[in-house]
Amino acid sequence: MIKQTDYSEFFMKIQRGKQKRAGRFCFYGTDGIGKTFFASAMKRLADKITATEQSKKTLLLDVEKGSFALDVARIELADASYVDIGKTTSSFINDEDIKKEFNTIVIDSFDWLVTKIENHVCQKGQKNSISDFEYGTGYTKVFEAVCDYLDTLDEVIEAGFNVIILAHSKKTQVEDPISPSRLRYDLAIHWKSANRLKEWCDLVGFMYLKSEFREEELGFNKTITRSKGKDRRIISFCENANWEAKSRIPIKQEIDLDYETFASELAKVS
Repeated sequence: MIKQTDYSEFFMKIQRGKQKRAGRFCFYGTDGIGKTFFASAMKRLADKITATEQSKKTLLLDVEKGSFALDVARIELADASYVDIGKTTSSFINDEDIKKEFNTIVIDSFDWLVTKIENHVCQKGQKNSISDFEYGTGYTKVFEAVCDYLDTLDEVIEAGFNVIILAHSKKTQVEDPISPSRLRYDLAIHWKSANRLKEWCDLVGFMYLKSEFREEELGFNKTITRSKGKDRRIISFCENANWEAKSRIPIKQEIDLDYETFASELAKVS
């Protein structure tokens, strides 16, 4: 027998319209495309989403020592353990001094963080490698730790910080029953953890170099394709056959890889 419930308390909580909250973003791409530089420029991002002061800045958690050439505020965590990185991240939740100075936290990069999680799991399980665990249980333990870390980031977001996750890309083989198998860009972490991260994010943007070409006549009905030499760095938020991407926000499917462009487009829909 189904117990009858008084649903009036839920109807009293009906909310309408857009809600403002800090953002959950992930940007990934090949080495050297400009992920860290792009994220470091987001010092006014929260003004496009929430009502915060323009003076606030980005704090970068440098897990891979990749920001040394940039003028950014950072905490170097390349030599820190996964446990210490988790404690550092959770410390922002109630740190009023950090809240006064910063509005955006950048994790650079998530695949390096996952490597630290794998090392942590191996040490606890007394294994030399994550593949030494039976029946994929090692990757399951890593997945659980990734979920725990994302829960911590949810608390950081509730405290008012935007969270930007940077990651490298890898090519994976895609087997499709209705089309030929192909290689596709995805996050450079195990598929289970990658899927959880993509579900968690509001935006997943793939950064790539877009080349323009022209056809040149050679005569005798022959042509050759040449580059125009005007390559553009692009962020795509639209999934396709070549890469994974996602958007819960009605932003343009592709934009230039430029902070001001991103912030401007985000402001139009927030």
